[in-house]
Amino acid sequence: GTFFSSNTIIRYLANSSGKQLYGGESQYQQGLVDQWLDITTCDFEAAVAAVAIARDGREVDAGAILADITKFFTFVEKHLHGKKFLVGESISIADYSLATGISVVLTSLGEEERKAYPNITAWYLSIV
Repeated sequence: GTFFSSNTIIRYLANSSGKQLYGGESQYQQGLVDQWLDITTCDFEAAVAAVAIARDGREVDAGAILADITKFFTFVEKHLHGKKFLVGESISIADYSLATGISVVLTSLGEEERKAYPNITAWYLSIV
């Protein structure tokens, strides 16, 4: 059959290649990976799409986008404090999924703006 959702595809690939990229054998860790995939989709992807639309020169509500991104980045920044990965001690599909979206935003931020998020920046650079 055919899959259409990016999260469905990434989960399928992670399950097909063993559980390592899906949080290991622990169902709890796998649940955390699923949670991060959902958080990324529900709380961040709309803002990423708006940034991409703005890059194309179309009008967007910049204030609302900035507020959404700031709220999300503050949440992730706190979560990553003292951690190398979003879930557990190894890279997972949650890291890859979020890093893909964050790349659109980080490349739009200036150096000074990125300094406000040292944990995200370090995490992102380690993923890419």
